Amino acid sequence: MDNIEIGMLLDCYGGLLTERQRQILEQSVYDDCSLAEIAEREGISRQGVRDVIIRGSDQLVHYENVLGINKKKRAVLGYAEDFEALLREYNSRDYDSLGADRKYLDALCALIRGIKDIMEE
Repeated sequence: MDNIEIGMLLDCYGGLLTERQRQILEQSVYDDCSLAEIAEREGISRQGVRDVIIRGSDQLVHYENVLGINKKKRAVLGYAEDFEALLREYNSRDYDSLGADRKYLDALCALIRGIKDIMEE
């Protein structure tokens, strides 16, 4: 699994890891630090850092396999984006003939933005 995927899982499930696992994974994934850099910062061997990264990553994958929150989040965001695109397409029409539909469409757009904001937190 690549750093981008681990980063997304870390965002979702990082709070379930030990503080040390989370910190080391964050340095590896977010800060793009090498094993040697992390080992020096943490006062452990490179092998120790590697072991923590592997164990922590395995735990994150396990959490996702059991709970599936990240997969569901991506699916909801995808649907929200598709819905938003359809609304934008509809919004590009001439509103002189739509009348009251404008308020309704604006409310739907606001709801979709709200869903996306919540899911991206």
